[in-house]
Amino acid sequence: MPPTSSAPASSSGRALVLAAFFVSGVGALVQEIAWTRLLGPFLGSTAQAQAIVLAIFMGGLAAGSTLFGRRADRSRSPLRLYAILELVIAVYALALPFLVRAAGSTFVAVASRAGEDATLVRTLLRLALASAVLLVPAIWMGGTLPILARHLVKSLGETRARVGELYTINTFGAVAGAILGGFVLLERVGVQGSLWIAAALALAAGGGAWLLSSPASASSGASAGPTDSVDGSRASSASLATPTAPATSGVGSAPLGTTALVALGASGFAAMVYEIVMIRAVGLALGSSTYAFTMMLVAFIVGIGLGSFVVSRLRIERPLVAIGWSQLAGALAFLAITPLLERLAWYAGLARCHCATPEPSLACFLGLGTSLVLALLVVPTACLGAAFPLVAQAAQRSIGSVGARVGWTYACNTLGNVSGAVVASLVLVPTLGIGGSLELGVALNLLAAALTLVGGARMKERVAALAVAVVAVAIYVPARDWPNGLNLAAQHFRLRSHPPESYAAFERIYNYAPTKQFLEEDSLGTVLVAGVPPDLTLYVNGKADASAGGDLTTQLLLGHIPMLMAPKHENVLTIGFGAGFSAGAIARHPIARQDLVEISPAVLNADALFREWNGAPLQDPRTKAYLEDARSFIRTTPRLYDVIVSEPSNPWVVGVAGLFSREFFRDAGSKLAPGGVLCVWFHEYEQSSEAVALVVRTLAAEFPEIWLWREYGFTDMVLVASREPLPLDFAEMERRFDAVRADMARIGIPSLAALFGHNAAGPGEMKRAAGPGPEHTDLEPHLEFLAARAVLAGTASDFGRLHDLHYRAPSTIETGTLFDRYRRWRAENGRPLTKTELQAVVAHMETSLPPGHRILKRFGDFANAASN
Repeated sequence: MPPTSSAPASSSGRALVLAAFFVSGVGALVQEIAWTRLLGPFLGSTAQAQAIVLAIFMGGLAAGSTLFGRRADRSRSPLRLYAILELVIAVYALALPFLVRAAGSTFVAVASRAGEDATLVRTLLRLALASAVLLVPAIWMGGTLPILARHLVKSLGETRARVGELYTINTFGAVAGAILGGFVLLERVGVQGSLWIAAALALAAGGGAWLLSSPASASSGASAGPTDSVDGSRASSASLATPTAPATSGVGSAPLGTTALVALGASGFAAMVYEIVMIRAVGLALGSSTYAFTMMLVAFIVGIGLGSFVVSRLRIERPLVAIGWSQLAGALAFLAITPLLERLAWYAGLARCHCATPEPSLACFLGLGTSLVLALLVVPTACLGAAFPLVAQAAQRSIGSVGARVGWTYACNTLGNVSGAVVASLVLVPTLGIGGSLELGVALNLLAAALTLVGGARMKERVAALAVAVVAVAIYVPARDWPNGLNLAAQHFRLRSHPPESYAAFERIYNYAPTKQFLEEDSLGTVLVAGVPPDLTLYVNGKADASAGGDLTTQLLLGHIPMLMAPKHENVLTIGFGAGFSAGAIARHPIARQDLVEISPAVLNADALFREWNGAPLQDPRTKAYLEDARSFIRTTPRLYDVIVSEPSNPWVVGVAGLFSREFFRDAGSKLAPGGVLCVWFHEYEQSSEAVALVVRTLAAEFPEIWLWREYGFTDMVLVASREPLPLDFAEMERRFDAVRADMARIGIPSLAALFGHNAAGPGEMKRAAGPGPEHTDLEPHLEFLAARAVLAGTASDFGRLHDLHYRAPSTIETGTLFDRYRRWRAENGRPLTKTELQAVVAHMETSLPPGHRILKRFGDFANAASN
């Protein structure tokens, strides 16, 4: 049945509807951010898992816009229908944690039975469960725009203006939601609190719309019924439902409308290609933190909204031609910013230096960083944003099908988006790189421009457009190596003061092109190996993650320490491959099996450069490598391990903090055999004492027995944890150490006593040091925000000194470090440590500690008191 009356047609009534849609946009973005956090632990962080989630969500939006667009055309009160959708979305937001928990349990139960190698089963299971959780609310969300378009559009001639208003206001709501969710809510109120706020916003939008749709509001606000002509003449009830009403000025014919929809699909595909490329580019330039992702998202959405806003305010008689020019402008604008993209890391460094004086300011960096990315992207994304309201205008046929046509328009754009996101992340970036992917996006925009200009432009306009495109491409081609400015730059996120005076000076310091040995872009990041062999370093997204030089001590300690301490060490799980030195150290022990989980294929491909020095663990028949998300793997593997070694990247990197959550530690504990140990890497450099205490406290909640080891030169920490006291068989440890003595000698450790010198504290001290306070969990993700602040400020944790770890005299230590225990054990067994042995321990520590350090003094006193 066609609508017989409409809620407010007055400007005040329309403003209230737009306000409700703005609030809806805020809540939707906050809810999407919360969804991502809830689904991550069981779906994983692989590119494939992310593509599945995106495809389901955006596919649901497309389906919802189509279904509810048609429903809106038959509704007596589209505004009330919109209100119902918002109220249902609010209820769903509250129910989501329970649904995700059920889906996660189902995934673990089924995937565990299928086994680690059942990749297809896991993929289909993820697809089915993510669909069960996300598809329904996505359909509801997708229906809101065409429903409100049907409510507000009173004549075909105002389609572009009204749809542009709706699209703009909802987009700016999404901007506010991204800022609120990414910069504030997750850190302050957690995932659950964010969902409650999202539900409250949806409830407010739905409740407000319901009140506006009441008969009293409708009668008081309605000044005119729907019309189907530009001049506003009243339409009859019959004409409202008739899809063959004549098109008015600015409304396209059927062939032109189809052309516009095809062009919009191509533009939507290109837009998501650009977004994937920009996520990578901004991450490379500003550091791959959650803040950098939010900055890019905010800038991209602002541009889309601005483009829609500008077009909605203009009088455009030939929308198809305007679409063509906007597509051409967008393509050329993306080409034009590539020289700036090449220098983006330098600009980010300048912003960081500015915000570090006189005191490091996160708010300053977030503001400047977002402004920097916005300035870069606003013009090209605004050109893309102009397309939607223009296509909505060109695609209209009659006032009676406004909802359906807007729904189809939104669906075409969204289906292009989802195709672009999946293909770009899984295929284009790994094969073409960020440069080739951007160029493909430009080609799609040019194709969309050609389709629309050929269909609606005059010959002179076509020739002019072709000439502009040819000239722009000719100018771009000589400079198409711009990605090297990002891919080959590394460690610049540590630039906090005294910035280089020019980009050329910046390149001399931070661009590793002269020593590049390996470069590969996979679906998750850019992996670079640079240096002069054997001193090679592995960089992931511009950050050093492993090396054959400065990181060697930490990497070998991570492999050897748990293998010496664990009662049994036959079956081992290693999380994170890096340069392979930890896995290689583990393989030097008499293990039966080592499962190795690495999320990046490019990291495994880089192993060929380190194989000469890391012991070639990937070629060891006892090692089996899995390209998988660690959390997903550990929850579903049926195996139990004697030792689990977790060596992820720094927790400020997106997705990494989950490997320090209580849920991960609980899952790891469930996969340990009786007497098994979990070894966790953490760090005190570029870290706050609060963050270190948070990780120790979180680990202690699942593992009461924690031994802290330190690599003093770089303040790396090795935490060896167990659920019951370890037997500490020193005689067995000596035998095991003798078997790997040559490998220990590579890092200057001459004896078991010297190795024990790295043990800073035992379970007694660690329980006291952890103290009361919050824990890092999936729902309360404190760590990634604390870590992101610390890396911006360049602070160093003083956790060890604050708690007197490794500084007390042996007589005051509750149970003693391993060195103290070993020293007593040697004395009790008639083999006291000799002066020579103790002097060797001091000599080893002098290589990484400054003269006069308290630790050196303590061990020097032991040596002076000993006899030969």
